[in-house]
Amino acid sequence: MQGVSNTAVTYRHEQQALTIATALLVGGWLWWLGQPAFPLDDAWIVTHAAEHWLGRVAGQFVGAAPLDGATSVVHVTLVAALGLLMPVPLAQLVLAGLATWALVLGLHQLAANLQLDRSWRLALPLLGLLAAETLGQLTNGLETGLAMAAVSWLLARAVQNKPPSRGLLLGLGSLPFVRPELAALSGLLTLQLLWRAPRTWRVLADCVLWLGLGAAPWLTVLWWQTGGVIAGTAGAKAAFFAESCWPLMDRWHRWLGSVWAFVRQLGPLAVGLVGLLVGLRQLWPFVGFALLFVL
Repeated sequence: MQGVSNTAVTYRHEQQALTIATALLVGGWLWWLGQPAFPLDDAWIVTHAAEHWLGRVAGQFVGAAPLDGATSVVHVTLVAALGLLMPVPLAQLVLAGLATWALVLGLHQLAANLQLDRSWRLALPLLGLLAAETLGQLTNGLETGLAMAAVSWLLARAVQNKPPSRGLLLGLGSLPFVRPELAALSGLLTLQLLWRAPRTWRVLADCVLWLGLGAAPWLTVLWWQTGGVIAGTAGAKAAFFAESCWPLMDRWHRWLGSVWAFVRQLGPLAVGLVGLLVGLRQLWPFVGFALLFVL
């Protein structure tokens, strides 16, 4: 018991140190950028959706609901809730900061669950924060940081080889409403969890119940706001980019090009990422999720 207690204290101290480092890095980055001058115009879609929902501005189109142009119902809902206390652009920044903090703690939990030593438990979250263009993406005013934080905690849970907890199932049920394409990852991880769990009707019913409870609030908000259960921007973006119409080999080359660009920016650390994916079968749903976008 003493060893477990000492380990918990050590982890807590590491999390405190990472929290201070994250606050300094993100605060300095935002100060240098002069935020909330968001670099992408997509962020202002979120701003307008939240302000429309709060009744501060009129909709751009007659009869349009606040969420009609939003990709992430979870993100816009949280921004609007914070917008009750502060200007909406500032709420987007606050939420981005909290999501970045959650990402760092999720990567620390992943390192702890992998039983890495102290140096790697501190290095992995900071490397995840600073790799390639990650810091800029986390503070872009969109749901990017929220999605990355959610996936980091799913990674941490996926390597544990434990039966699915109710909290994990609630998170998997909510994941498609953070970003629509994460429905594929949620489905793959759910199948993996069911494969590892005892195959009984009670376990299956429990999984279905808690997945449904995770999805229910966001389905309700979407139905109330838009009359549908899927963010309309998912289809709009697919039609705009029209990548599904490309030949398979062109899509494959596009995907490989994107991966290679990230690997170049990541540098030698990419070797460790490949080793992690190859060495841990629990992470193969994440590989499958990436490959689905080639098809």
